[in-house]
Amino acid sequence: MKRTRLGPFVEIDGEAVRYHRIYTAGLTVAGLAAQCGVTPPYISMIEHGRQRRIGPALFKRLRTALQAEDMNVLLAKPELAVSHK
Repeated sequence: MKRTRLGPFVEIDGEAVRYHRIYTAGLTVAGLAAQCGVTPPYISMIEHGRQRRIGPALFKRLRTALQAEDMNVLLAKPELAVSHK
């Protein structure tokens, strides 16, 4: 039986991801997915709140692709964030 590692995750605000994808970065779902190394359906799941927890590496790629300098704008609960610039 394989052991899995349950590492840290980031709880993300899907509506904020969608907003920044469209209005800040000007990307399509497919374009954002390509830049982040995931599938378009996965981005859609994030934007529609069906996938709220993501790993820190994907969060960093999303921040970069969406040009979100302040990580709090993408978090579901920014008041619980620890500063990771």
